[in-house]
Amino acid sequence: MSNYLIVPEVVYMILLLCSWVVAMFSGIAFVYGIFMKKTKQMILPWVGVFVCCLVLVFLLMKGFIVPQSMIG
Repeated sequence: MSNYLIVPEVVYMILLLCSWVVAMFSGIAFVYGIFMKKTKQMILPWVGVFVCCLVLVFLLMKGFIVPQSMIG
């Protein structure tokens, strides 16, 4: 039994690009919130988004989610 998820090439590319872009902007928002001394209620959602995007990037880059063109 395989332990990876096969997705179409277009979906794979969209996931990869969106996860990198969202991780970048949520990281910037998190750092901006710290420097502007925002409350925890304003910073913690950005931390959650950042961590979720990094997990998705990890799954994509380590081969747990693969495009159809890599199979076969």
